[in-house]
Amino acid sequence: MLLLRKLEGFKKKSWGGRNAFGRTTVKNRSGKKDNYYRPLLTEIVPIFIRLELEILSIFKDDFRSNFIMEVLIKDSSLHSLKGLKGYTLAFEGAIKGQKIVFGPKAPIKTGNRTFLSNIVVGSEVFQIEDSLTKCNSIKSKISFLKSAGSYGTLFSLEKDKVLVRLFKKRKMLHLPKSFIGTIGKASNAGLKFFNEETAGYNRKRGIRPSVRGVAKNPVDHPHGGGEGKTSGGRKAAVTPWGRLTRGKKTRKTHKCEKITKI
Repeated sequence: MLLLRKLEGFKKKSWGGRNAFGRTTVKNRSGKKDNYYRPLLTEIVPIFIRLELEILSIFKDDFRSNFIMEVLIKDSSLHSLKGLKGYTLAFEGAIKGQKIVFGPKAPIKTGNRTFLSNIVVGSEVFQIEDSLTKCNSIKSKISFLKSAGSYGTLFSLEKDKVLVRLFKKRKMLHLPKSFIGTIGKASNAGLKFFNEETAGYNRKRGIRPSVRGVAKNPVDHPHGGGEGKTSGGRKAAVTPWGRLTRGKKTRKTHKCEKITKI
């Protein structure tokens, strides 16, 4: 039951720029929908357990730049996992109904996940992670190439390590043979052509329009009021709470306590 609850995920509530007391701590924030975090199978189930998966659907996740897939565990070496549903990162060219395999002896095929030492040299891989770290401690897990459209090329297999060349870079990763990866490229490679600076996209992210101080009334801002267009009527610009801005130092120096001898 605990494993099923981990696979389902949880909803993360949006506080709209308020703290625990309900006071506004960040301006122009509200209206963001509650995001739903979906944990991946690779964060919960270790690679030593063989999984035969079937892709049910492909969609965009709230917490990730690339697409994720909802998969059904058709068969597993751990019988308690059979018939459960989970999520994993989508690869380029994934189709609904396609079958993929996760495991130490998975066949070399696009979408399958196995050890880097088992993959053919020259293959493209992504979502590279260490298999020796704990699966339930996500923060301590070492991972590479998980963002949208990222991939690396398996450069060479040596006696005690694997060399992976990063995409569009000359940097080389020297990894031990305990690392695992998914064959193929990460999905949503066209994200770099998407314009994220539109007004509608900002409202979905919970960012409200910001109004200039000189356009407000004097009761709402120190720069407000006046006849026609004014510059604020002050020598220096201030915040809505009257503190100087544009170069004014606000850092408080930490003074050491003086020890007085009695």
